[in-house]
Amino acid sequence: MYLLQSHYLPMKINLVMAENKNSFVLYTDIIHTVNKLPDDKAGQLFKHLLCYVNDQNPKTKDLVIEVAFEPIKQSLKRDLKKYELILKKKSHAGKLSAEKRKADKKIIPKKTPIKGESDEINRIFAHWNSKQIIKHSKISSNITKEIKKALKTYSHNEIGEYIDRYSKVLNDNNYFFNYKWTLIEFLTRAKGISSFTNEGSKWSNYLQETKTNQYTHVKFQYPNSKMFTVTVNQYEDEIKEKIKDKQFVIKPTYFKK
Repeated sequence: MYLLQSHYLPMKINLVMAENKNSFVLYTDIIHTVNKLPDDKAGQLFKHLLCYVNDQNPKTKDLVIEVAFEPIKQSLKRDLKKYELILKKKSHAGKLSAEKRKADKKIIPKKTPIKGESDEINRIFAHWNSKQIIKHSKISSNITKEIKKALKTYSHNEIGEYIDRYSKVLNDNNYFFNYKWTLIEFLTRAKGISSFTNEGSKWSNYLQETKTNQYTHVKFQYPNSKMFTVTVNQYEDEIKEKIKDKQFVIKPTYFKK
């Protein structure tokens, strides 16, 4: 019976060994020694090895076992020194890493916005809230981010003007527009802020429609119906009711009688 059969490869055996260490490496090239022992001596050598790695400090009067075990013992001692050195290096590296993280936290300054930019963001935010559309309690990071994006396209005065236009259109009781947005929605919607520029569709439509105030009557029709002629006031009341019923009219023609 052979104790070991592979050749020159280290074999890791999981056993209780010393404090906080429960394994050791047994190199398979000791097969050359073990194969020269009778089976009973080989078994005694293995038991002697197990007692040694479990810190039982075994003694033997058998010279054969003592001679066979000596090179194994020296190999174990060398590996233990390497293991302790690795532990020491890891411990030292861990302490250095912890100290570095602690130091980095102390020296990293908080990122502060450029003063001019920060003032513009605050003014735009305050101007939006002054319109009482949908008020925000504080400037969130997302609001700040979207205002910064808008400032890359428009000046802060232009943004303020477009907010004014949106508020005017929204609060005009004689005009049918009731989309209440948050500041982020106003800045990010495809037809949000851009629709209230000089060329924007919502602002252009509003200016066109409000010109009709100088007229007295309106011609209009619903799809697949006859043409109607009513006063401007009648038309406004009619439209309000039809919009509630989800009916729509073909673009009206205003005129003065």
